[in-house]
Amino acid sequence: MKRIITTLSAAILAAMLLPACVDTHDDLPYVDPNVQHNNDQNQGPGQLEEGVFISEAFTSSLGGCKSVTDGADFTIDHSTAKITGYENNTYTATTAYLVSPTIDLSAADAAYYTFEHIIAYEKGDVFENEVFMVSTDYSGDASKATWVALPISAAPNAGKPDDWNAFTTATFNIPADYLKNGVTFAFRYKCTDKAAATWEIRNFKVVKGSATETAKYEKPTVKESSLENPLTVSEAISTPTSETEKCYVKGYIVGFVDGQKLADGAKFTASGCTVESNILIADNANEKDVTKCIPVQLTANTKHRTALNLKDNAGIIGKEVVLGGYIQTYFGVNGVKSPFYSALDGKVIDAPAAATGFEGDDFTKEKVTEINVDFTKTIDKFSVYNFVKPDEVAHVWAQGESYGMKSTAYVGATSSNYESKSWIISPSVDLSAYDKVEFFFDHAVNYFGEKGVAAACAIYVSKDYQGGDPSKSTWTKLEGINWSADSKTWTFVDNSLDLTAYKGDNVHIAIEYTSTTEVAGTLEIKNLYLGASRAAEVPVSGFDGESTVKTATLPFEYNFKTTVSLGDFVVYDVKRFASKDEHLWTAGKYGATAVANAESESWLISPKFTLESGNEYELKFTNWYKNAATPANVYKAYVSENFAGDFGTATWTPVAMTFGNASSNNIVTIDLTEYAGKSFVIGFQYTSTAEEKGTFEVIDISLKEKPKEAEKPVSGFDGESSVKTGTLPFEYNFKTSASLGDFLVYDAKRFASADEHIWTAGRYGATALANAESESWLISPVFSLASGKEYELKFTNWYKNAATPANVYKAYAAENFAGDLSTATLTPLSMTFGASGKNNEVTLDLSQFAGKTFAIVFQYTSTADEKGTFEVIDLSLKEKVADIDPQPNPNPSDGDGTYEKPYTCANLLAQELTTSSTGTGYVVGYIVGSVNGSSLNESTAVFGTEGASTSNMLIADNPDEKDWSKCVAVKANNSFKAKVYVASDPTALGKKVVLYGTIKKYMGTSGVNTASYCELYSADGSKTELGTKPTK
Repeated sequence: MKRIITTLSAAILAAMLLPACVDTHDDLPYVDPNVQHNNDQNQGPGQLEEGVFISEAFTSSLGGCKSVTDGADFTIDHSTAKITGYENNTYTATTAYLVSPTIDLSAADAAYYTFEHIIAYEKGDVFENEVFMVSTDYSGDASKATWVALPISAAPNAGKPDDWNAFTTATFNIPADYLKNGVTFAFRYKCTDKAAATWEIRNFKVVKGSATETAKYEKPTVKESSLENPLTVSEAISTPTSETEKCYVKGYIVGFVDGQKLADGAKFTASGCTVESNILIADNANEKDVTKCIPVQLTANTKHRTALNLKDNAGIIGKEVVLGGYIQTYFGVNGVKSPFYSALDGKVIDAPAAATGFEGDDFTKEKVTEINVDFTKTIDKFSVYNFVKPDEVAHVWAQGESYGMKSTAYVGATSSNYESKSWIISPSVDLSAYDKVEFFFDHAVNYFGEKGVAAACAIYVSKDYQGGDPSKSTWTKLEGINWSADSKTWTFVDNSLDLTAYKGDNVHIAIEYTSTTEVAGTLEIKNLYLGASRAAEVPVSGFDGESTVKTATLPFEYNFKTTVSLGDFVVYDVKRFASKDEHLWTAGKYGATAVANAESESWLISPKFTLESGNEYELKFTNWYKNAATPANVYKAYVSENFAGDFGTATWTPVAMTFGNASSNNIVTIDLTEYAGKSFVIGFQYTSTAEEKGTFEVIDISLKEKPKEAEKPVSGFDGESSVKTGTLPFEYNFKTSASLGDFLVYDAKRFASADEHIWTAGRYGATALANAESESWLISPVFSLASGKEYELKFTNWYKNAATPANVYKAYAAENFAGDLSTATLTPLSMTFGASGKNNEVTLDLSQFAGKTFAIVFQYTSTADEKGTFEVIDLSLKEKVADIDPQPNPNPSDGDGTYEKPYTCANLLAQELTTSSTGTGYVVGYIVGSVNGSSLNESTAVFGTEGASTSNMLIADNPDEKDWSKCVAVKANNSFKAKVYVASDPTALGKKVVLYGTIKKYMGTSGVNTASYCELYSADGSKTELGTKPTK
């Protein structure tokens, strides 16, 4: 059955956006199927190969395809057609189509489509969100066409892929119903404003003929479960993850996870548990095999966490637990996330509320004379009444110590909004004793969108409500409420309303929350008051705690973070509202922290310092802040020379405080030399306003005399200085020996305070690394080479963090070296470098030094701009081995795998090899392309450079070969693959190669895996030797 995919809104948006969303090509809905948009070369249209209807690599443009969208767009990124609804920390709801040209398949007896793609961060339904489709009635409006989904081959990644290059190839035959004129293909992408995947597509083709189909990705089935029939843990382990399917799981609590991965962080105990966020369950109460367990997320501020975390409930280990939640990836394996139900030993901890009616206790008939509740501590005698509550939402209203009363119908596990309507209702409040009545509450909101919280929430008062269904009573909506705008920093806004009109009445107050499937914001309320009008609170002013100013001696150092104390510092509050903030400055695990809930001003004041005349002094401290658009307005530093405990009479002089990025540590250094010979204190001022109530931290502080003079660098041998003599053949491996052996280190410039050593030996080799400007030499034993012979130096190097490595790392031959580099003759050696972070083999001809005595020296230099890392892994110096007889243009017809008679590709393909074969030999052929897939076949063979693979190459006996069955796949050694793979060097195409390596079954047929040596022949017959040539 054909599926019509259309909505009114999508149709309108697509119609509006279509002209603006067409790619830069001037294609109309119907185009000539014989014209290819050669987007790889950016040369405009070109003829397609015979039998190819569409061919788009998407390396530099969308070619003949076009993107039509009502949100995010298909763009070219990393040589793919990429789309994601997530950009700059924002999700954009999107329905987008990447539409092909309309083509005529009526002359084809058979045809197939193929493309490569990768899906990441998909937490929804891939069969709805990433679809490849075909239509026979597309006429320019994708939303109005009839589309039929076609198979794909890719399991989506719920998170970031382990390898962004792990593309999956989808190849499927096109159903006969679509072998007609007027056929259009499209990739359709969907996401919401709460969650968005990333989809990358490349090498899309529609080709005449039949193909071997790749495996079809089938929609995973989730085993049904219920509270009465929950899954076992073993069943949950094998259940496909789902962002939408609820499930129930039963097991025994066996431990918790402390780490990033289950395999590394599983702890089968409750003893010493410091983790509140998860537990580990299994089918066996004594299970110790991590592969038979699943982790369970205990969401913050829920009854599940309070009752089930092992930090606070060590005695529950081994007990049976039943959980309702979602099977999703957690700690790298299947786990239960976002629980909505839990029961321990048969006793329910928390369960979803009923769809309508009261949720929990009904206090509406109770009578009080005042309400003064802190919702972060209790729900008090408020009742929750649900008018509309979907099953997917466990609770619309929930009380917690971090948020107070929090209401939302957004479910994070499914990234979905739900329609709801729910009230919290006060008990009956008798206002007969009051002349004036005040109603107060504070609140913070977010995610209510353009219409704001006022469109979704309201506060009502009733004089005739007697309990039960509130819809049967009269409720009056309170006007004049100062509702907050959406706030990503969750800034709380106060409201105080005069309800004197209700004096003498018995009233109920109700707060309403509503949501839709489009908008489900979050409302938080911490404090609520209803009673007699209160006089405006008078702010506190004065010392908060200790008021005696202490005296400090230099050098002074104090760390608020490690001591978790303010030490000898005092706090003076200029303005603090005690009902909002018990303290403004506190000491905790992050340092001395200032944060406020109301307008305030408070100072953190140091002990008194007295500096000697004639010296230079430096103040240093580390600060941190967040939630302040202009931190310099909120956080300031001063010096006072006359503060002695009376803040009001002190004079404060500002000092220049700098700030780093929000939520990042920043080190501040201030020159206080002008205060030499004076006494003073340092004061940190914190100010919060209605607009900015940020957080400021001082982590550590020091006040010291400046060093009298700059440190002088060390020069000389670092350790052993006795020059050793080396004998040939010489071989040494720094990595395996974890030692410098007979090599010496000479530091021309090293600052001892920054670097104890520059050259060291460890598990990676001989490593040079510095924290300051430096110059250091690694010196080999001295070698004496015989006259009349040829010699070869080989070593493996590695580097990182150097934009120009040749400026930082150099090699020389030091003739006549006897312990003093300044008297030796240094001859530069031509050192090459591979890619940063990759091993690189260097081979140098040292025949010019035959008959001479010298040492090999490696120079490492670091500057203020480049302080990279350099490693020498191994080194050898030997007499050259005579070359095997050269073969200027080898191509025998009866190869036997020797250098003189290498195998031809035909020879190799005639052999029956397995993947476990271990034979080696020489093979000769011409480079003709590569394989874009895991096995060599008609659809994966790529002849030429367009769409070439970076992981292999194809060779054949004919340089113009286009028949994949006559080709051999080759994997080359990392040290020279960039010079023979056409994806890295297109000029390699067509060149003759003689390869030596392991001959075995590779990519489904006879091949070479891996080639360790290669002779690469140029058109003039000259050859370049790559890798390590085997000896006879």
